Amino acid sequence: MSPPSSSIDRILNIGVIGARGVGKTTLIHCLLSGDRSIRLHRYDDDEYPYEEVYRTEPFEIKRKRMVIRIFDSPSPTILKHPCGAILVAKTSDAKSFQLIRETMPAGPCDARFSTAQP
Repeated sequence: MSPPSSSIDRILNIGVIGARGVGKTTLIHCLLSGDRSIRLHRYDDDEYPYEEVYRTEPFEIKRKRMVIRIFDSPSPTILKHPCGAILVAKTSDAKSFQLIRETMPAGPCDARFSTAQP
């Protein structure tokens, strides 16, 4: 639950989007935990329940007088939430993923993230 609106100066909505299987939900878990080695369980394409993996409720990070809401998105649907977007894409070696910076309605998004996965 969010703190009372009188104590909040700013709410920043960020959506994580990208093609199927690029690591959107994994990225969110990495960002929230600070652990860049996280790997969520992978399924074969035929059995992977993509529509059930993503979170329907936003993750919330509270920092002083600001709330950051991170919305996960079902692949390959574009978010319908009024928010900026972080686009996740696989790198050419398919062993890491990177974020492509996107312009946000409230200003530029400075959340850049890159990790090599083991």
